[in-house]
Formats: sequence, structure tokens, C-alpha cells
Amino acid sequence: FNQKLQPVYQAINLVRNNLVKEKSLIGFIGGFFTLFAYLIEGKPSKNYKKSIEFIKNNPRQYQELKSIIIKALILHLKQQIKNGVDTIKIFDSHAGSVPNELYNELIIEPSKEIIQAIRKFNKETIIITFPRGSKEVNYYDYIEKVKPDIIALDQFFNIDKIDEVRKTFNIAGKDAAKEIAKELAPDPLNVDRLILNRLFHQTPDFPDKKNIN
Repeated sequence: FNQKLQPVYQAINLVRNNLVKEKSLIGFIGGFFTLFAYLIEGKPSKNYKKSIEFIKNNPRQYQELKSIIIKALILHLKQQIKNGVDTIKIFDSHAGSVPNELYNELIIEPSKEIIQAIRKFNKETIIITFPRGSKEVNYYDYIEKVKPDIIALDQFFNIDKIDEVRKTFNIAGKDAAKEIAKELAPDPLNVDRLILNRLFHQTPDFPDKKNIN
């Protein structure tokens, strides 16, 4: 595993060594369910029905695959961090396709396990998560249990609920959000855009920017 991905880690190290120290370097992984679904489906799907059926009908094989995938994701993140990444982002690109009754099993618990392992490995690493397409109620549950440093919200999330997200997320208003943003983009001209784009995954010209600034 490590051997095959050495070119990736060497590239990260090269980029880090050529960046000024004030610049953040972000590493990425796909979330557990995203990788699991691609493995089972073999191609993109509208509802990932085949993956959900596999979980229900093959509990032992599912648990074995789950353990292997999560271990691989943690290892991949650790190697990225060792080679210079100071911020990571977990893309759960298909979280919105997960039924409510399986959301904790497929999205929350794997993310929680990965984040706990990374915080134990390097507590300075900034952790961003993106459970794309999640229902609003699942977002709040996710935040409370997974506890990422930053939660990314997709373009379909109701922007009027941002203050509720902050409250759940225990972010102390705009100043705290801007402090996090400055760590990722020291250029002050990019801070507001980052809050819209990277923290909340809205487009830069989103009309309700006043609710975030």
C-alpha cells in the first residue's frame, strides 16, 4: 500500500518544501462509504442500492471490508501528514444517499474513528469534513458526534441555518470562523471567500453573504 503510493507522498513533500511556511497544505481522502460504494458498485450510482443491499445481506463480509477500508484511510492520512500536510479534508461525497437508519453506521462512526486516530497521531492537524448531501437533522448529529474542526456544507444547505450550525458546532461567532480561515488562507482578501467556499461550500457570489460576515 505505502509502496504504491510513494509517488503521492513524495509529491506532497516536494510541494511542502517549496511552500512558504505560512501557507497551509491540504490533504484529502474519500469518506468510508464513498470508497465502499465505489468498491461494491464498480461505477457511479443514483441511489447505491447495491451497496446498501450488500451491507444488509452480508454483515460479516461488510464488517471485514469496513475494517480494511478504515485502516487504509487512516494510514493514507498519516502518510500525508508525515510528508507535510497540515490540514486534511474527508469527502463523504455520497452521504446524502445513505438511509437515515444507516447514517450513523456508514457516515458518523467511520468518520469519528478516522478523526480520533488522526488527532491521536497529530493533534495539530486541522480536520475538515464534508458529508455532502446530508439531511439537515443528520448534519447536527454528525457535528455533535464526529467533532471536526470545520464542517463543509453543500450548496443545497439552507443558508438561513448557518447560525444553528455554528451553535451546534460551538463556533463562537464570526471571529472564530475567521481565525480558522486565516490559518488556511493567510491573505486577508480571501478570508470571506474562504468562509463561503471552503467552510460552507457556497458559491463566492451567494446572495446571502451577510449571514456569514
